[in-house]
Amino acid sequence: MLSHISTHSIASALRLSLQNMHREIITAQQETVSGQMADPGLALGAGNGKRISLLGDAQRLSSILETNKLASSRLTITQDAIGQAKTQIEAMMSSLTAAIGGDNNPSVVANSARTALQDVTAVLNTTHGGDYVFAGINTDARPITDYAGSAMQVAVDAAFTSYFGFTKNDPAAQAITAASMKTFIDNQIEPLFLGAGWSSMSTASDDGIRSRITKTQSVETSVSANEMGFRKATYAAVIAAEFFSGNLGGAARSAVAKKSLGLVGNAAADLGDLQSRVGFLQQQVGDATDRIRLQSERLTSLGDDLSAVDPYEAATKLNMLLTQIETSYQITKRVQNLSLMNYL
Repeated sequence: MLSHISTHSIASALRLSLQNMHREIITAQQETVSGQMADPGLALGAGNGKRISLLGDAQRLSSILETNKLASSRLTITQDAIGQAKTQIEAMMSSLTAAIGGDNNPSVVANSARTALQDVTAVLNTTHGGDYVFAGINTDARPITDYAGSAMQVAVDAAFTSYFGFTKNDPAAQAITAASMKTFIDNQIEPLFLGAGWSSMSTASDDGIRSRITKTQSVETSVSANEMGFRKATYAAVIAAEFFSGNLGGAARSAVAKKSLGLVGNAAADLGDLQSRVGFLQQQVGDATDRIRLQSERLTSLGDDLSAVDPYEAATKLNMLLTQIETSYQITKRVQNLSLMNYL
């Protein structure tokens, strides 16, 4: 049969060969550049399951690393914010100390306390990535209401009027004794801040955000605005701002200053403890991140080793294929020039 030796049959065979070599070149180029098998499933067969398992474990660890990154960032912001709150309430100390000795203008104490209150409120409403840092698990809700005009301020004013029978601006307030003022604050005002009344000012959750920092360990990586240190700081600032701006006499103001100063000291100590707790969490997250990163890198390396190719062998194969294609092009050109017309 002439078809077996025809130029058309030869040319078709060469075309098929070239197509196959082009496919092999694409594969060889990919393997040369990446150092990995172009089709691990085909090359490794059943052994590819182990590779997929190793890389899957590495990917899961990478997800934990991302979680740790967010947790670490949140803890850093929390640590800085606690430090700011501590500094702001401690700034009240000098004016309160002077007030105890009767050497300070009441408006100076009130203004200092009002500034500290506003600053602490701003700190507790700190956001990170659109979430409120001190809101506990209620991250989308502003945790602390501004005191001015709030239900808490209404409650404080109402408690004073109910207890003494007149407002703090009434001239009769001048006659309030230190003992009466102390009893009033301890029994009527304190429950509003250190007891159930705090809920009128805070929407924060006591439950914090828990983050899984390793495959088997999870920790709480947030701090709530309901921590006693913050509540004492707010309490101290409120009583100083409220009762140094009223018509109280020197004895009653001195009692307020002593109470507020004691609260500031306790709040500073509580916030110091809170900073230590956050620092310990930062250390835990950092150590876990280091371990997870090493494990992830090791698993990735083991998975990649299973599908790795010899770069020298891949480059040699690529060069050989290129040479074969050049030779095929030359043969194809000669075959296409074969024609009976050349011999007639």
